[in-house]
Amino acid sequence: MPREVPQIHFSEDIFDYDSDDDPDFVPYEDLDASDEETDDMDIDSDSESINPPIQEAARRASNLRNQGRSLLPKVRAVCKLLMDLDLNIGDFLHALSWGDPECIADDVVRYHRTALFQNDLLLATLRNWNKPPHVQEHRGTEIMKTFAAECIVEETQDEMKVIAQHFHADSDPLSLPSLTSFSFSDIAAKLQNDAPILWRILKKAGWSARQAR
Repeated sequence: MPREVPQIHFSEDIFDYDSDDDPDFVPYEDLDASDEETDDMDIDSDSESINPPIQEAARRASNLRNQGRSLLPKVRAVCKLLMDLDLNIGDFLHALSWGDPECIADDVVRYHRTALFQNDLLLATLRNWNKPPHVQEHRGTEIMKTFAAECIVEETQDEMKVIAQHFHADSDPLSLPSLTSFSFSDIAAKLQNDAPILWRILKKAGWSARQAR
């Protein structure tokens, strides 16, 4: 019996991408497909085939997944090409992600870097790096937790600067009017609005699922 292929549904706003808001975006028409280093490779020279508009490339990828077509042959081909070029996947991702000065300025690399961050599977990929399915011990988990902690500290510091204005003491903070005018509900609303990350941390630390019922 043939295996049933799960249907994956994607929201239309995945592709609502405005390139005017992306300083790293390069229109595919401006890409130079005549890179001398790739002249000897067996690659279609049609620039529109290699570098279609980012939105169209995303649609093609999601169609491929929805049709249940295997990605394995393409992934293996890319892995083999990396080996043939004596380039490991870590160095490739680092160079693609603003890690190499020449790659930062290259139009072709910029195009694919932009495409990466417009890909609807990016968040799922990061989650898999953190906790791969059916894997107990994984080096990526430690790395992702370190990165997440750095991001949270940075975000909460920025949020603390924003909400500091709400915690200025009056000239006489112990006076009856000052003490009775303080509103926990008002402060909570301001925290939720101006410091959403800090609010989620405090709520998670001090409010159990049983209390929320």
